[in-house]
Amino acid sequence: MNIERAVASRTCLVIDDDLAFATFLQRVAEGVGLHVQVLTDPTQLEESLSVADPDVITLDMDMPGRHGLDVLRVLSARQLAGRVIIISGTPPGYLGDRRPYVEGCQITAVLTKPARKFEIEAALSDALRGGARAAR
Repeated sequence: MNIERAVASRTCLVIDDDLAFATFLQRVAEGVGLHVQVLTDPTQLEESLSVADPDVITLDMDMPGRHGLDVLRVLSARQLAGRVIIISGTPPGYLGDRRPYVEGCQITAVLTKPARKFEIEAALSDALRGGARAAR
């Protein structure tokens, strides 16, 4: 199955305060056919979600104004169908003792920055297919 054709009408929300990395994620997601919205200010999450619920979300954890755990809490409360890919400089084990924050979120991958293009493409593909990748 051609992943570009399968995701042609699907959306991705990139949440990352680092504009350069967010732009890189946008290019990778657009490269597999996703329509992408970039959010560099996580305090505007609710406004962004009021427009549409994304199919997949990439999320940085350490951001000024709103930590990734707070973003996960909002996503969990909204019970979004979208899957979450965490891409952060925070080590993957960071979520282990914070399950109450992430229950209700479908976290399909945890990648450590600097994530490579092929890792991100694979995580996007898995998320869109409903799979889960092991944290790296």
